[in-house]
Amino acid sequence: MMTSDALADPDRLAALARTGLMDGELRPSLQRFTRIASQALGVPVSLLSLVDDHRQFFAAAHGLEGPIALSRQTPLSHSFCQQVVHRREALIVEDARADDRVRTNLAIEHMRVIAYAGTPVVDSRGHVIGSFCAIDHRPRSWSPADLALLEDIAAAVTREIVLLEQIQDQTVFDDRIAHTNAELERLLEGDRQMHSVVHDLRSPLQVIRLGLDDLAQVPSLQTLPQSGRMIALMQRSVLHAVTLLEGIDQAQERSDGWNSGELVTLVDGLLDEARMTAPHLLTRRIGYPRVMPRLDSRALRRALGNIIENARRFACQSVVVTLADDDDGIRILVDDDGAGLPDEAAYAAAWQRGVRLHEDSAQSQTGLGLSITADLITSASGRLIAGPSGRGGARFGFWLPGS
Repeated sequence: MMTSDALADPDRLAALARTGLMDGELRPSLQRFTRIASQALGVPVSLLSLVDDHRQFFAAAHGLEGPIALSRQTPLSHSFCQQVVHRREALIVEDARADDRVRTNLAIEHMRVIAYAGTPVVDSRGHVIGSFCAIDHRPRSWSPADLALLEDIAAAVTREIVLLEQIQDQTVFDDRIAHTNAELERLLEGDRQMHSVVHDLRSPLQVIRLGLDDLAQVPSLQTLPQSGRMIALMQRSVLHAVTLLEGIDQAQERSDGWNSGELVTLVDGLLDEARMTAPHLLTRRIGYPRVMPRLDSRALRRALGNIIENARRFACQSVVVTLADDDDGIRILVDDDGAGLPDEAAYAAAWQRGVRLHEDSAQSQTGLGLSITADLITSASGRLIAGPSGRGGARFGFWLPGS
């Protein structure tokens, strides 16, 4: 039996679990590939074998007999497919009894595996989760045409698994979003314990949002006709949840007091957060104003955080935050070195709800962040600032009266 870091890799095992196929029912869409392989290659057995760190499970099978046909699994002591996963490449065996790589494998005796040809099956993120294989009960010399056909079938199986994985991800996201939306709707009807619950809901919403962004960038999913519609549906659900949460959050924004000594620490913290999601950015802060804004710390963090997040998405290498005293108040500017906007009208429109900067860019998101900032700043008698930056990109910011 082989054990390896590759088989036990936590990311690979998590990817295997995400498919929803381990210990699952036989799926007709996968079963047909094993029938086709057996008929086309003239072999008695073909399998879709998923391999974890201690067993192989047959998500689809043709030609199995006896107890293994009922259990649809074996320990790794009976697995040739584990070598495909371990090596991330095809395994071709003409006579297992004379092949040093597998001659001690118990599948030779208990499953009559003499000739074997297996090729990797991967998930949407490139993890090798198993093997699609053809098995003969007698020695066989596999021809180039045989192996090419096996690779073609394995590629089709991979596409089917990616689709099933996408559906599984959608179900998980939908469940989380439905739960979050139900909580938010309940909170809008009454505000018992609102503050603590809203705080707790921030993290799952952020996880869902990042998960959707990651899912949308997977190249293999972009080729599937259903993927765009599914992802768009999930994004609309998340947008609904975010909108409800912002409605609650804005009602609470004025509840905290403001400690003037926290301003620089607040800005530095927001820049540190930007670097966590974009470590290539050279972010820095300029200035140490004497005047403190007439806006509580949570509202200011929310307003400025949205602008820095916007800059982070479109910046090439740097984001710079400038703090300065200005006309009995404080001016806070955020400059980036990205593409910027085409004209003055575009900068003015960017503060409106639902307006997405750079519609053709994958970085453009819901269009909520800057509009929320605009609401917070104008409600505090502040002024919005938007225009081209001297760094080549965009400048967004605001002026607030001093305390």
